[in-house]
Amino acid sequence: MDGNLISCIDEQAFRGLTFLEILTMKDNNITTLWSGTFDHTPRLRALRISGNQLICDCQLAWLGRWLASAPHLAPYIRCSSPSRLRDRILTDVAQSEFKCAGLVSSSAPRECTLSPVCPRGCLCGQGIVDCRDTGQQRVPTHIPDDTIELRLEHNQIVEVPSKAFAAFRLLKRIDLSNNEIASIADDAFHGLRSLNSIVLYGNKLTEISEHVFRGLTSLQLLLLNANKIECVHANAFRDLVSLKVLSLYDNNIKTMSNGTFASMHIVHTIALVSRYTTTLRLSKKPIAKMHPDSFKCSTELRAQHAGRCAASLPCPTPCTCDATRVDCSGRALSALPTLPAHTTHLDLSYNELHGAPLSVAALPRLQHLDVSHNRLSLLPLALLNAAPNLRSLVLSNNHISCVSERIVQKLPNLQRLELSNNPLTCDCRSAWLSAWLADHASAAAPPTCRLPADLRDLPVPSPAD
Repeated sequence: MDGNLISCIDEQAFRGLTFLEILTMKDNNITTLWSGTFDHTPRLRALRISGNQLICDCQLAWLGRWLASAPHLAPYIRCSSPSRLRDRILTDVAQSEFKCAGLVSSSAPRECTLSPVCPRGCLCGQGIVDCRDTGQQRVPTHIPDDTIELRLEHNQIVEVPSKAFAAFRLLKRIDLSNNEIASIADDAFHGLRSLNSIVLYGNKLTEISEHVFRGLTSLQLLLLNANKIECVHANAFRDLVSLKVLSLYDNNIKTMSNGTFASMHIVHTIALVSRYTTTLRLSKKPIAKMHPDSFKCSTELRAQHAGRCAASLPCPTPCTCDATRVDCSGRALSALPTLPAHTTHLDLSYNELHGAPLSVAALPRLQHLDVSHNRLSLLPLALLNAAPNLRSLVLSNNHISCVSERIVQKLPNLQRLELSNNPLTCDCRSAWLSAWLADHASAAAPPTCRLPADLRDLPVPSPAD
């Protein structure tokens, strides 16, 4: 039942499944499980529920006790909230730490209903969903249909996915300020024609693409200040014909294309601050009071590519680039080229990279890395340290014999790890790997053992095997 929208499991859901051995419910919206949920599954030996939003309060204390008696049943289950327990492995949480705020009725109904769902930890009412500072790591997919205001500020959300709000056409205000958002899908706000306010300040955005605000003709307020924005696409605000207030100050914008604000016919406030030039004699002077002759480009390249995000930085030789994707595959590379900081996808497959240190400048936006079909005998730790937000790592067809658990500790957002066709030694150091891979399933072939001899060509065993 992986990858659905399950938010509630009836206490009697698995009654009668006495022969059930493996149950997977990863990547859903589950926030709690009732005690007794698994009372009728005595043969259960594998429970996979990572990627949910478990609230480790008093109602989930039973699960900690239950798993402590069978630690191999469901390893690596982590708490999502409250904030003091966020990312803690559930079995490491002491019973005294499972606390509830206020009164909790032990006789509360333990069955699922079809009434509007309020995300766990949030407050819902009068068209407002208030999830401020509740440890949310993803944009909730289940909120009441009549929601007009969604407050998600002060959480740990890292991205806004495709059509994240498409089911909630009545939304008028979305507040995502003070999160960790580094990317927004081009159609994240698709269909929200009534939306009049978007608050995104205090995040980690580095560019505003051409389509991200497409179709938002009712938008009046857009706050993008205090991010890391370096580039605003020339057509990013093209459809914002009703915009009155735009805030872009406290970013890293160096230049903007002529016509960027052309569609804003009724705008009365554009907050920019003067970071548009490095010439000292103009620094901190109000832009509106500067003579047009004062604006001069320091390089022809910067002027030429203004408003074309990711185009003003050169593609490394001998690679090819498509926006933020860098393809260096099959170039016989034995060392890394200089990579653009905006890189999100990097393909280094079919090269000659080996055990030498692979040093590289910070790649904070890198999410997908393919280093397959090289000559690596060790994990490229320097490269991985430069990419803390990595979500997909392909290391298949190398010479790696040992994979330390440190790799997933260093990369908390990692969801896909491919290690097939490596000469892995399956000893105590790799005991963690099988359970992690089971909790983060992919379509790739599972890694197999080279040593010891009695495990040769067999899948990496779990600690219980």
